[in-house]
Amino acid sequence: RDIGVTGVQTCALPIYPTQSTEVLIWQGRILPIVTDAFGSINGLGNAVRANDAGSVAKASDEFAGELLRFRRVAPTPRQVHGASILFEKGLNDLAGGARTLAGGLRGKNTSQSRSGATQVLAGTREFQQAIDQVHRNAGTSAEPAVTLTPAGPVPTPIIRGLP
Repeated sequence: RDIGVTGVQTCALPIYPTQSTEVLIWQGRILPIVTDAFGSINGLGNAVRANDAGSVAKASDEFAGELLRFRRVAPTPRQVHGASILFEKGLNDLAGGARTLAGGLRGKNTSQSRSGATQVLAGTREFQQAIDQVHRNAGTSAEPAVTLTPAGPVPTPIIRGLP
């Protein structure tokens, strides 16, 4: 309660005056896509752990669908242009990597599976970097999903079991 005004509840949500209406609308439009992408990442992780090429291919199709939905979100405000590019690149790498990984699992091709897994991990990093950029633009702090070491970035184990 606001001490100076009896009976009025003050807002507990943070308000960031630097956020434009167009950025807030863009964020609202991509939120369902981001949520679905996290579900697809989870499904991909389960499929990889089960060594299920069909479910990995299904995840690839889901990422491709999420990428198409993301591309339809317009206009992209200039303040989030960099994050938008990373989201698109991440979803593209997740879709392509999962497709390559599924082919490698089906053909028992270890090299192809590794190539797909590498692309999936790159897509996961890019996707998380885009989310971190959106958080920074909103004035909020985000926990990184990538830990930097002297040897380079080490992704957190979002998808366990990748070759």
